[in-house]
Amino acid sequence: MKCVTGQGQVGVHDWQPLILDRDAELTATTAAIAAAAGGNGALIIVRGPAGIGKTTILRAAGAAADAQGMRTLTARGLALEQGFSYGVVRQLLEPVRSAAGPGEWDALFDGAARRARPVFDGAEPAAADVPHATVHGLYWLAANLAARAPLLLAVDDAQWADAPSLRWLSHLAARIDGLPVVLLLGTRTGPDQPEIIGELEAYPASVRLDLHPLGVEASAALVRAGLGDQAGPELGRA
Repeated sequence: MKCVTGQGQVGVHDWQPLILDRDAELTATTAAIAAAAGGNGALIIVRGPAGIGKTTILRAAGAAADAQGMRTLTARGLALEQGFSYGVVRQLLEPVRSAAGPGEWDALFDGAARRARPVFDGAEPAAADVPHATVHGLYWLAANLAARAPLLLAVDDAQWADAPSLRWLSHLAARIDGLPVVLLLGTRTGPDQPEIIGELEAYPASVRLDLHPLGVEASAALVRAGLGDQAGPELGRA
């Protein structure tokens, strides 16, 4: 499958990219992934309007992380599921439980991570545990998982993530520089962006990548990739 529009859910399998005018963004994500493999984590926020190619960057980062031997976990915020507490957290981490061998999942909840257990067991956390103890437990769950292999956590459409998941992402981002983790968020700019995402941009480990429209040559190349040689220069300029 060849992706030329940058639309759709994050994924890295059987994907051949056509990425134009994004050299700086790809360099930044690749450098962050290499640093995380060495134990220095980072938060990368990919911003732009709908259709600008945020998902394409997240997919390319997933492919780069896969090449580095990192574990990639993905999720996507959905406007209709914003009321589903810890929905994005579950999207990211439930596949870990599904793939875990006997005892592996339980071992990830050693220490402070045990406070995150109710999120996955279907029980509502006690009132005293929300939000700090739960999100801190989720932080340690991610740290325990990253201790086994460096992680790329990629969340597309983060502007639609549920509030508890956003609180955890913020908690993780504030402490990420000492972990072998890249937290990669794709977020749509506009009035519906949660305030907490703006706060994330101020964190020391944060890198903000603002995607701009393609230039004339890149636009023409994109048109030719979709329509073939019959797409002339005038159509490309349009």
